[in-house]
Amino acid sequence: MKPRLRITDGNLRINNNELLRGQFKTYLNASVASGSGTITVDDPSIAVSEYLLIGKFGDPDAEIVLTHASTTPSGLTITLAANTTKAHTESDPVYIIDWNQIEFSRATTSGGSKSVLATQDIEPTQEYSLYNDVTNTTGFGYARFKNVIDSNTFSEYSVEVPYTSYAIGTVGEAVQAIYDEFKATPDIDFAFRQVNDCLDDINSKKRKWTPSRVLDYDMGTTSDLVYSFDLPTDIRNSAAAESIIEVRLGDKEEPLTYLDYQVFKLALDAANLTTVSVEASSGDTTITLTDSNDFDESGTISIPGQDANITYTANNESTGVLSGIPASGDGSITATLTAGSNVWQGAEEGEPEYWTVDDNGALLINPMPDSDWINKNIFIDYYKDIAHIDDLADTLDVTRTNLVKMWLRWKVRAEKENNGVASIKDPDYQRYQDALNREARMDKGDDRVILTNVRDLARRRGKGFDITRYNLNN
Repeated sequence: MKPRLRITDGNLRINNNELLRGQFKTYLNASVASGSGTITVDDPSIAVSEYLLIGKFGDPDAEIVLTHASTTPSGLTITLAANTTKAHTESDPVYIIDWNQIEFSRATTSGGSKSVLATQDIEPTQEYSLYNDVTNTTGFGYARFKNVIDSNTFSEYSVEVPYTSYAIGTVGEAVQAIYDEFKATPDIDFAFRQVNDCLDDINSKKRKWTPSRVLDYDMGTTSDLVYSFDLPTDIRNSAAAESIIEVRLGDKEEPLTYLDYQVFKLALDAANLTTVSVEASSGDTTITLTDSNDFDESGTISIPGQDANITYTANNESTGVLSGIPASGDGSITATLTAGSNVWQGAEEGEPEYWTVDDNGALLINPMPDSDWINKNIFIDYYKDIAHIDDLADTLDVTRTNLVKMWLRWKVRAEKENNGVASIKDPDYQRYQDALNREARMDKGDDRVILTNVRDLARRRGKGFDITRYNLNN
């Protein structure tokens, strides 16, 4: 359980009713006098050493009691560790609660080291647990629940909450603004779900979005006999080329040309590729491959890290062993070849011209770079995915902030005023749809700018231009 913390004018506050979410509930089946060491309930499914709330948070007669450490329920009777301090009425609710204290903490910076401000008992006659920090006016507050009897265990920390207001454009600002309109305490879990649902809806309807564009992402450098590069983890669809705007290589004048993966594979299929199965050392006269079936009976192979091609005179396909390798000189093994290293035969090397994306989320280039094209930087422009939020301090761009507020207002209204039924006729939902459609129509500038630049470049150089590889449909 993660408490939902709010901070207003230095007051750190938790709604005690959060302790009751999803908890076991029963009822007293007989009135209880003050000073009683037992209670009787409708359902005695209660263990030893458990905290119980009798009544409701905020009721003047509510109290938290602890069940006896060794006496299990007998029939409908629950034995307590200490006598009750208040009288209770038949049919009062009884809840199992996992925690009996709350700890308030503060960090000077976001995500910084926490210092405990106070640890206090949860007061059952109050709806809120409150700590007034009269010392600090800046920093970030945290709260977590504590169970004293269960080896001083703790719940998760709340999300961090700034002492000052959330910055414009943060999830916290959007959530607080909408709940303030309804004069309600934010339900953070509900709000997070709705914000993420909204982002998913935006993502499904607008595949390319200017604020999601990443330019000049450095994929690393080329090296000998390497043609595959891992795509960034936040790319919108790692197995789809449509998320990549452009691929550039070093000082190459024009970007690489996209090829469909199946077409790209035709070029690769002309070469044979396997891996080293058993590490080989300099001077070895044999090398074991993972699979040598497609390799020539005699010939040459290329391996990254090896200065020159290795020659062999025999291929045992059943064992994968290539033999007849010179112990020294031309065609010999001159470096340690680790297991798993790629082994090529017939690979095309030269100036890379084409790129594609495979099903494993890797960028592939072809031809593989020769000596003139190794140690060159690879840059891509791409569209990143709309990441889910999990913190009130997470930021949204201006357009998404406005859309999220419309969506959240629609959903909160449904919860507060319509028994959770969200109507598509709600005015805020209608405004959300209109705004999203308008953004989808207007936000086409990225590809058109890139398209114009490439077309102009091609025109100035008098070269042909393939417009089909630029998909302008958002």
